[in-house]
Amino acid sequence: MEICKFIKKHVWLLLLIVALVSYGQLFWMYPWQDDHALMFKLGNIQEPAGYLGRGLLGEGPYKYTAAYLYPIYLWFGYTTQPYFFLSILMYLVTTMVIYKFLTGILGKKAGFLGALFYASGYIAADGFVRLYNSFGTSLSIIFVAIFFGAYWQYFKKKQIGYYLLSLLMFVSAVEFVRYRTHYLVAIPVLLELAMFIPLKKWKYLFASAFRLTPFVLVFFQYFVKNADQRSENVIALVKNVMAGRFYNLYGFFASLGNLFLPDWLLKPIFESFPGRLKLMFHQIFFSPYVSFGPYERFLVLCGIFVLTGLTILGLYLKGKTKKLYYLSLFWIVINQLSYSAYQPSVVYETVNRLHAHSFFALSVLVTVVVFEFVARSLSQSGKNK
Repeated sequence: MEICKFIKKHVWLLLLIVALVSYGQLFWMYPWQDDHALMFKLGNIQEPAGYLGRGLLGEGPYKYTAAYLYPIYLWFGYTTQPYFFLSILMYLVTTMVIYKFLTGILGKKAGFLGALFYASGYIAADGFVRLYNSFGTSLSIIFVAIFFGAYWQYFKKKQIGYYLLSLLMFVSAVEFVRYRTHYLVAIPVLLELAMFIPLKKWKYLFASAFRLTPFVLVFFQYFVKNADQRSENVIALVKNVMAGRFYNLYGFFASLGNLFLPDWLLKPIFESFPGRLKLMFHQIFFSPYVSFGPYERFLVLCGIFVLTGLTILGLYLKGKTKKLYYLSLFWIVINQLSYSAYQPSVVYETVNRLHAHSFFALSVLVTVVVFEFVARSLSQSGKNK
């Protein structure tokens, strides 16, 4: 009983413990894959290395990646533990920010639930175990959580300070972690649609457009004016789908299936199917140029069923939880589309780093579903008594 009281009073401690259990093993890891390019860059800071660019601050989408870790290099050289300790620390900080973010919207219990889900890890793990992405990925989620939370509070309290904080966090996210935020302009648009443009109330349209203008201008400066290839690919994807080339959605639906249903679970499920059923998966969504096997096509169907089911599920929610639910679901869809547009035929496994922002949105979505339906069940149970 005393332990329960202690945990209730210090939920942050439990969250930190869970996060440490999930990623504490990083402390004993070593650089691998792109990390070697990062280590070369730290030792030769003026030289270009891969996508990092020249100089301390670097260039392009991966600008600042080396700068985040350079102080550690000056103090500890190539000793790996301090680098991975920073990765763990950033994950812990991100967990606490998500806790505060959800607490500000749904209360402490919901905040704890969402942060606990995020702290448990696994999804997008590749983005946290590699030094090349770890610091930037966590930092981007911190910026994004504060940006979203501040915008939500602006709707609620109508205080200009929250709007300005939201804009500052948006600019910070796209400036300091550009390689994870090329889709981000869609989120304030979704928020405005959900909160300030209710049906038949077009008087809010001008004010909404005025608020969105700074976000759109920032997006234009970073991703359109600089000819970011990913932005162009999104337009190409839309054109292909509208022209009936639905096979371009292979990567999107299959990756979506891996996000909601872990690949370590889906693989044995698929293997248990009889041969004829596997052949059926092979025949669906035939593509003239992409040679996907039956398992990949099975993932496509999983993604379609999951997205359809979640869309219907949201109809049973009410009020702000319904808005937050659909915002989270559309967030995931847009984030997944932004990467599948870049490589339409690639299926991203559950641990892939490109799921990182979708994992944050998924934490919010799961929180809303569990919190809403559990709370409703408890309320109904109390009435029956």
